Amino acid sequence: MVRCDAIILAAGSGKRLETKLGVAKQFAELAGKPVWLHAVESLSAHPNIGHVLLVLPRGSERPANCPEAVHCVEGGVLRQDSVHSGLTYLGSLPDAADYVAIHDSARPFVPKAVIDRLLLALGAGASAVIPTLPVADTIKEISHDSTNPDSANKVHRTIPRETLVAVQTPQAFERRCITELHNQLQNAPKPVTDDASLAELAGIPVEIVDGDSQLHKLTVAEDFDMAVNQTAIMETRIGSGYDVHKFIDGRGKIAICGIEVEHERSIEAHSDGDVGLHALCDAIFGALGDGDIGQHFPPSDEKWKDAASDQFLRFAVGQVLDRGGKIINLDVTIICERPKIGPLRDKMRAKIAEIANITLSRVSVKATTSEKLGFTGRGEGIAAMASVSLSLPAGTD
Repeated sequence: MVRCDAIILAAGSGKRLETKLGVAKQFAELAGKPVWLHAVESLSAHPNIGHVLLVLPRGSERPANCPEAVHCVEGGVLRQDSVHSGLTYLGSLPDAADYVAIHDSARPFVPKAVIDRLLLALGAGASAVIPTLPVADTIKEISHDSTNPDSANKVHRTIPRETLVAVQTPQAFERRCITELHNQLQNAPKPVTDDASLAELAGIPVEIVDGDSQLHKLTVAEDFDMAVNQTAIMETRIGSGYDVHKFIDGRGKIAICGIEVEHERSIEAHSDGDVGLHALCDAIFGALGDGDIGQHFPPSDEKWKDAASDQFLRFAVGQVLDRGGKIINLDVTIICERPKIGPLRDKMRAKIAEIANITLSRVSVKATTSEKLGFTGRGEGIAAMASVSLSLPAGTD
């Protein structure tokens, strides 16, 4: 699956909802956080989304609750101006991805499955791909002839709905292609309602994938009320995990919470023996009711011989995302006399946050000794305990 950056548009005025909410809809609070932040977190959580860029209204300051890894730029008067601003900024980043997804922040909930479908289509060679839903209602075209008052508000014709789809975002593109199309639009501005329209006008095939009803756009008051109800059907799951590994003779580097640590002894293990990540995996599997790490990565399988444990944690996180959930927080405690964990704590937190694709504030790494009691106290091994809280759709199996 290809890597893709994301531009999230939050520069619009949202006037149809502003009267009811008191602020532009993307800045209104929904389930304890602004609408735009739901969109940012949804896209940031996907393991194949790289840079996430938030486009804000002109003159806006960076929101205090914006995740540190998210880039912020000012937008323009029109939607296409804001997209152009975002694409220009992405083009200035030396490690920008070859692909970009452009998303309206007024669609706060972005299912992982939709992102997967977009990225798979890009990986298969598409230059432009959009999520769509079939049109369920009968669609009729009405007359707009201003010179003939008698024809006003009259049905002109019925359009076969079999040929129609409702278009959603994020819309994904080959980045250089959509950037060039927006550059050309700046020279001869013509209002467009979505970015795929530019590809259509340029003769570039636009592929479609299945969208999702969760991607419904907040436009009128009833949409906002529906979104409030949607956030109310999530439930919190708690899981715990424990792992232990024996020290053996031989100085080397041992893996703890994704970091290589110098130690006077080595670890006896089939994989890299990272007790911190193994305990976190078991905590996630426990919250999901999905077995344990040994079932998913059996030590009897030579495939996992000396394997790095970051891939185990990425898999566990992926299991959460596949169920439409997200990680609320990860907490791990390392139990050993040596090595000393304190000086490496921040590096470990940052590594776990990177692997799990969550903000640093949602990760805790602690350490303790066992006061020279037991096998850890005698320096015979190292242990870890972990706990995790997840947010999952109610009724998830």
